[in-house]
Amino acid sequence: MIKAHRPAVRPRLHSGPGNAMFDDVHELFNDDDAAQLDQLPPPFAAAGTAAIATAAVTLAMANTNASNTAPSEHNVPAYQPPLRQRISGFHSRHTELTAKLQALGDIPAMLETNQHDIFSVTGKVKTQEARLKTLQAVSQETRDTHAKMSSSFAKRMMNKRGNRSRLLFQAGTDAEKAAQQQADHEAELERNRSILALKEQRKSQLQRDLVEYSAVSNELDKIDHALFDGSTPEFVQDDLAEWEVKVWTQVQVFMAAETLREKRARQMLKDASPILVSIIKDIQTALQFCIDSGVARNQKYTKNLISNTTAKSTVSGTQPLVLKAKTSSGKFFTTIAKARGSQLLVERPPEFRLIELYLMPGSKNPKAVDERGLHKSLETSYAQAKALDAYLKREIAASLERQRKLAVETAKLQETVKDARRHLREIRRSIMVAVVQEDGSQYIRKEAPTSTADHDSSPSGAAQRDYALPLQDAANPMISTHFQENLRKESHARLRQLVALPEPESDDDNLYPVIA
Repeated sequence: MIKAHRPAVRPRLHSGPGNAMFDDVHELFNDDDAAQLDQLPPPFAAAGTAAIATAAVTLAMANTNASNTAPSEHNVPAYQPPLRQRISGFHSRHTELTAKLQALGDIPAMLETNQHDIFSVTGKVKTQEARLKTLQAVSQETRDTHAKMSSSFAKRMMNKRGNRSRLLFQAGTDAEKAAQQQADHEAELERNRSILALKEQRKSQLQRDLVEYSAVSNELDKIDHALFDGSTPEFVQDDLAEWEVKVWTQVQVFMAAETLREKRARQMLKDASPILVSIIKDIQTALQFCIDSGVARNQKYTKNLISNTTAKSTVSGTQPLVLKAKTSSGKFFTTIAKARGSQLLVERPPEFRLIELYLMPGSKNPKAVDERGLHKSLETSYAQAKALDAYLKREIAASLERQRKLAVETAKLQETVKDARRHLREIRRSIMVAVVQEDGSQYIRKEAPTSTADHDSSPSGAAQRDYALPLQDAANPMISTHFQENLRKESHARLRQLVALPEPESDDDNLYPVIA
């Protein structure tokens, strides 16, 4: 029996028993019946009948793949014309966007500088406003003093000569100075307020320009991505610049991961600090018990001749404290191990030991110690605990220093990535201009045929001879069978140049995974 299909629906194609289960999933998520029919070929411009032939081939391949290929067999990339043909189609728009971007300038940098100026002027205005209130109070007080000294006819008559006259003159002079100082301060405050208003207005203008700048930059990046993304063996300089951008971007990712790793390790070190404090306190309490009972000076049995003549009382007073300290020490070293697992630069903690419970005085173990031995063991443990305290403070201080270094290098790295992207954009622009000029010169000289030798001696012929085979390790870093591995190794090498990180144990050892 022949199963009939509706004419408007394509026949169901199966990919075999191994991949048939993926066909239904592909159709659920990619319902491209209408999309594939209306799909246009990628934008390009070619002269003469080449464009028509290329478009026909592209549409034919698209329709063939859409109708005769199962979803699980879509592993062949779509056809794209050569790079030089696609560049000519985008040249006018690329030129327009580049000119507009140059006219706008570096809006993000200007906005950041303007914001810093706003912060500075705002601080001055706030300080001067607080200072103005003090000056107003001082000026009012001097004026009131001067007015009280000459408020009546009798006072004016008495103030005409002698000491009162000098005091009245001095009060008048002080009132004038205070008023002049207040006036100067108010003038400076108004000037700073006007500057702040201009900065705020400039910020609003830059924010409006930033919207246009972002739109133009994003569109220009999309065009560059559509034209030059991946390996372009025709233009090796573009591959080298793109490799630099990818490496520095990856270094930026690793730097951010290193910063988060440092913060996590320092937080774990801080969490271990109260645990160590409790350990030291328990050991101190145990030592104080030994001192109070006379074990430290070997006077326990000379003072108490009848009662407390065995080691049981010493054990009952110190054993709970030792047990609690041993439990806390386990938590402490577990936290330190987590910190060292997060950050390899955290050093190994010094040795710390507590006496085992089965070796306490009165135990039947032949290696058990006496009360004096218990006291000496607790003294040693106390010294080791203090060494751990110094270790914690030293590692936290070192982590803070590394954090400051990471902050400084992160700020520098942002500028480096920005410069690398700007350089890549300039190179791609120069390539586009060179290709269009080359096509124009070829169009002008089309009536003068060139020989094969002349064509091979041209710069484009030299570039063609420098082509590397696909997926072949060569001088071009973008063409390699180990691209991701080379990118990771180069990024780690540059990260170690920026920050003091330990060297890997081997070439294949990935010591710095990206942890979100």
